[in-house]
Amino acid sequence: MEKPDLVYMIFIETSAERLWSLLTSAEESPGWFFGNRIELGSAPGEPYRVIRASGETVVDGGVLAIDPPRRLRVRWDMPGDPLGSGRANEIEYRIEDAAPGVVKLSVCEFHHVAVPEAWQRAGREGWSLILSSLKTILETGRTLPPVTPSPPEE
Repeated sequence: MEKPDLVYMIFIETSAERLWSLLTSAEESPGWFFGNRIELGSAPGEPYRVIRASGETVVDGGVLAIDPPRRLRVRWDMPGDPLGSGRANEIEYRIEDAAPGVVKLSVCEFHHVAVPEAWQRAGREGWSLILSSLKTILETGRTLPPVTPSPPEE
C-alpha cells in the first residue's frame, strides 16, 4: 500500500459498525460534515458525492474500495479543481479496534500533485473539525454547534 501524504487519527468510544453507519449515512452526514450530505455507492466504481444543503455538488468522485465496517477509499474530484491539478485526490477511512468499546479512525489523504501549505492548513482544520464532530455525535448523541472552518489563506 502506498504511503499517504497526510494522516489524521482519532479514538472514539463506539463500535466499528456504528462509526461506519455514521460515516456512510446520507441522512446523518450533515450533522458532522458542515451541513453537507454524502452520497455513497456500495461498490467500487459507484459514485461518491458531497452535496451542499443548496443542492450544489462540491465533490463528485467515486468509490475505489469498500470493506464495511473497516475501510472506505474514495476518489475526491472537486468541480473547478481549485488546485488546478486536473487529477483527483483520494481519501481513505480506516477503522480499527483500539480497545474494548473503542475504535481508532484514521483518515488518509493521497495527492497526485503538491498541495500548497495554505490548503494543507485549511485541510488540517477542516479534518480536525470533522473528526471532532464524529466523536461528539458518537459519544454524546449530540452534534457540535455549527463551526465554520477557515478557508485557505494564500
